[in-house]
Amino acid sequence: MSGTGVKQSPVTRETEVLEPGLNGEDTLEQQKFAAVAERQARILRLLWERRRSLLRAAAIGLLASTLVAFLIPKSDDGRYGGEGRGRTGGRGRRFAWT
Repeated sequence: MSGTGVKQSPVTRETEVLEPGLNGEDTLEQQKFAAVAERQARILRLLWERRRSLLRAAAIGLLASTLVAFLIPKSDDGRYGGEGRGRTGGRGRRFAWT
């Protein structure tokens, strides 16, 4: 909807163009848009104010996950089917890392 309406007068059959918000009123769509924009602005302001804490938390999470990934020992006992067959189904050459 463009927001511009056309209203015909029942008595004289004249067309009258009505602009939204002529009396200082906002349409419902404009009010919803303003509310959403205000909410987004509040959220962005909050994130910007706490950007150092967010960056610190992200760095700690990255460090912790990297540490856990490197501290998990490799398993050489064959529990996970590590026979080195690959796509050949056991008929091909065995790889050196298995």
